[in-house]
Amino acid sequence: MLKSLFNRAARPSYLPEKPIIMVSTIGDDDNRGDSHAYMGLARVVAEKLGGEYRHINDNTITAAYPTLQARDRALHEYFNDNGVPDILFSRFYHSPQLWYPVYTEKQDDLFITKCPHIITAMNESLTKKANGEDVLVSHHLTPSLLKAEGDKLLEAYPKIKDAPLITVMMADNTNYELAEALIPRLKDLPQSTLFICSGRRTDGNHFNELMNSMAHEIGKHGVQNRVRVMGYDFQKEIQRPNTLNPYMGLIAQSDHIVICGDSRSIVSEALSAQRSLYMYQGAYSNHIEEMYSPLLRDRIILPLNKRDAATPLATHPVCIRNPTEQTADRIIKDYKRNCRRQLGMVRGTLAYVMEG
Repeated sequence: MLKSLFNRAARPSYLPEKPIIMVSTIGDDDNRGDSHAYMGLARVVAEKLGGEYRHINDNTITAAYPTLQARDRALHEYFNDNGVPDILFSRFYHSPQLWYPVYTEKQDDLFITKCPHIITAMNESLTKKANGEDVLVSHHLTPSLLKAEGDKLLEAYPKIKDAPLITVMMADNTNYELAEALIPRLKDLPQSTLFICSGRRTDGNHFNELMNSMAHEIGKHGVQNRVRVMGYDFQKEIQRPNTLNPYMGLIAQSDHIVICGDSRSIVSEALSAQRSLYMYQGAYSNHIEEMYSPLLRDRIILPLNKRDAATPLATHPVCIRNPTEQTADRIIKDYKRNCRRQLGMVRGTLAYVMEG
């Protein structure tokens, strides 16, 4: 109780008592790395400000207002019914007209319009503004979330408990010779499970090609009885309701993760879980080497290529800094500055009217 009274006394007058921190993925994809970052940042911001975290998406709006076809009109009604957020994370610009009829405050016969503190920047930009670099970015993974998703994965795929788990994360379609670089590294293992996980930037044809090339290399090296191959075709499975997306569970349970393509989100999330991380250097090796050079130089990420195909996979878990909290602190700083500015504008307007 004393702590609650202290927090109330210490809270500046320009801050709401319990701000609403909202993530909107309306018109977007909940599976995007940027969406995950917004969720993680919003939760941290809400916790630090003593606020309330909310997340809305297309399903939220459609379920609440099935007869309203216009998205802005449905949003308007949602905010009328549930309150306007104080901080809104959304990749899409929302017109000020959306807020005007629903978020006004009467002071001395004046109606003062307030808008949320809206964050539309990409994850990399937010992280760079707060931390000075953008190799590692914010995310939403926590130990409790990883544990829950890892348990779901083991329930859905019980056989992966029987052997070391190597996961290939397909960040894009650059998988030309990955099988030739990876399978020889597994031939000395008595048993292993290889899980191919495609993503939203991967098309089904490339997923099938990679699965086939893995099967070909496994046969070529005669390890059919020692390497079990599983896969998840994102573009196909996402259309099926109630199907588990194994992505987070794989991060939780994998012994090694190989990233195929460029994704700061996957890199950051895998390293936050202290997984052994490899970066496949294929068609865009120069681009990838340049972008992730600090992590490759310090051996936080190890390169994977055909040149070293005879070298077994090494376990090299590392503990790295999570930029999410520092980025959230910068967002709170900007939000407080915006609140003070809005309060100053209100006071200035009221003073002008009184003098007039």
